[in-house]
Amino acid sequence: MSFKVSALAWMVPVEKSTERLVLLALADRADDEGKNCYPSVETICNMTQMNRKTVFAVISRLAERGVLSVRKREVHNSNEYLLHIEDWPKNGSTENGTTQKRDDPKTVRQLSRKRYASCPENGTPVVPKTGHEPINEPIKNQSITSREDAPPKTRAKKGEAWKKWIKVEKPDEVPDDLWKQFGEIRALKKRALTESALELLRSEGEKAHMTLLQVIEHCCANAWAGFRASWLTRTSGSTYRKPQNVTQTAEYRERLQACCRGEGRTEKLADDGVTIIVD
Repeated sequence: MSFKVSALAWMVPVEKSTERLVLLALADRADDEGKNCYPSVETICNMTQMNRKTVFAVISRLAERGVLSVRKREVHNSNEYLLHIEDWPKNGSTENGTTQKRDDPKTVRQLSRKRYASCPENGTPVVPKTGHEPINEPIKNQSITSREDAPPKTRAKKGEAWKKWIKVEKPDEVPDDLWKQFGEIRALKKRALTESALELLRSEGEKAHMTLLQVIEHCCANAWAGFRASWLTRTSGSTYRKPQNVTQTAEYRERLQACCRGEGRTEKLADDGVTIIVD
């Protein structure tokens, strides 16, 4: 640690407090000539409490202004930092009030007017402010709203979340408790009950000779969100068949045979085994 270089580091004009912190961290690891400075990036991050991206950006800005230079070490996996203390201002400023770059003595840089004023006539340097600025820059256009100002979120009452999945009016023939149970099943499977869905239940129920109430009862009993007449085979084990025409039933054939015998006429079945042919 070099007290000499650390003291000089306080006099180097900077634009941000992050530059001051990094420069002080490097001065703490250098000798009295500003050399033999080999701290790793992790070490600088720990000393300044900055992240790697910020440290690299600050070192790059300081190197561009000629405050220091960076040299890659071949043996060790770390950089060597050369602090150009001979170009740093002594007692707050150089004779002409500018700092020179090491590579180009003719190039001068004005001292930062944000941090320092020019020296008074008696040569006493103006003491700079040493308060650190926040390292993390504030987010632009950030809107902060307290919880008190935020509008309250509308939540469904407990036990009524299923209602948002029901888009139709409850049919009169369906009891309230059964309608709620069916709605909860639809909500659990994330299937909204629309007009077309309700009409599909009616039509499929007619195919199975079931009322809408019976269809919904059957759905609730099997935890079904929908209904198809063909699904009855899966639960009852019997094959679903379309209802026969009244002229094709066994009762009708018996009555027709009796009538034909009384009139002396004959009747027989067609090739399909169902249709009755009367001579």
